[in-house]
Amino acid sequence: MQAVKPRSELSGWGLSSPNLWKYGPSLLCIGVLSVASPVFRIGALIALPDVLSKFGISKLFRKCGIIDKLMKKGDPKKPTVAPELDHPFVSGIVVPAIEEVAFRAMLQPSLGLIGSACCYGAVHLMNRHAEAKIQTIFTTYSGLIYGALYARYGIIAPIAAHMVNNTAVRLVNDFFSDFAKKYLL
Repeated sequence: MQAVKPRSELSGWGLSSPNLWKYGPSLLCIGVLSVASPVFRIGALIALPDVLSKFGISKLFRKCGIIDKLMKKGDPKKPTVAPELDHPFVSGIVVPAIEEVAFRAMLQPSLGLIGSACCYGAVHLMNRHAEAKIQTIFTTYSGLIYGALYARYGIIAPIAAHMVNNTAVRLVNDFFSDFAKKYLL
């Protein structure tokens, strides 16, 4: 008799379900804001090529051996994310709004686009996970995109792009990590 696979895992895609329902508030918030605001839709649409380009850059870095050089030995006892931030709504909706107000609306007018993007990337270097240096490169890159959105459309567009980016990355990491490692990264 064959063993039945648990409902939380779909073979072939590397789909595991830590709890799909916890993403409901984030996805609902993004959906409602996309319907309500044309500027939010612009930011959300810009986020998709941003996320996809990061997968391409990551794959290139991995092939060139750059990822291995930038990785630090992570302490398995340390959480990768602060416990208070380890919820999709907080990391996907709340944190992007706070970061965008801080880095775009407050810092960008005085530091400029490149200065605020570099500061945004540098802050992520303090993260406690093994990929903090790699994340710093990607967040600096995203900071340039978010800064350009802020300059063109105001604060709503970069908040939307950041929300979609964080939610998409978290969904990929939680549900499609094996698929992403095999085909995207």
